[in-house]
Amino acid sequence: GSNIMLMYGVEGIEIAERFNDWGTCAFVLTYRLNPRYNDEARMLDGNRALRLLKSRAKEFGIDPDRILFSGYSAGSSMARNVIATSGPGDANAADPIDRLDSRAHTLLMVYGPGRPTPKEDLKSFPPTFLLSAAWDRGAANGSAQLCLDINKAGGVAELHLFQRGRHGFGAAYTSPEYGHWMDIL
Repeated sequence: GSNIMLMYGVEGIEIAERFNDWGTCAFVLTYRLNPRYNDEARMLDGNRALRLLKSRAKEFGIDPDRILFSGYSAGSSMARNVIATSGPGDANAADPIDRLDSRAHTLLMVYGPGRPTPKEDLKSFPPTFLLSAAWDRGAANGSAQLCLDINKAGGVAELHLFQRGRHGFGAAYTSPEYGHWMDIL
C-alpha cells in the first residue's frame, strides 16, 4: 500500500505471515515511491517481481502458474496497473527473466479499485477478489463498480463489502467485524 511510504506492517508482513500460516509462500514487494517515481515505475517493479518469482519458482517451491498478486489501498492501483500491463515476455530479451510471462493467476485488491489504464482489458484480468469496508466509501463504491465492470466484460470477480470498518485494517486478526476476510479469500 501507499505511494509515498511502504506499509510493511499491517499490509505487508502481517498479511504474508497469515499466508505462511496456511503453508503458502508469500513475498512482500518493495517498489519505487513518489515523488521521485510514478505509476509506470511501480508497474515495472510489479511485473519484474512476477517474472523474478517465476524464474526462481523451483528454488522457492512454488507453482509459477499459481501466483496471486495483491495490493492494498494505493497498492491496489499498482496491482491493477501491473495486471493491465502484464503479458508474455520478450523472447529476444538479453535478460532471461525478461523472457518470462508476467501474468498473475489471481488478483486481490483491498480498499481500492485502482484506476483504469488505456490498454486495460477487464475480460483478460485473472480472477479478482475485491474487498473494502462500506464506511470507506470511495474504496467501497469503486470496488463495487470495478466488480460490475469486470463482470460486464466477461471476467471473473468476487466482491466483499463489510458494512462497518475503515481503511487500513490489514489482516484484522482480532477484529469481530472483518477479522475473517482472509478466511473468505
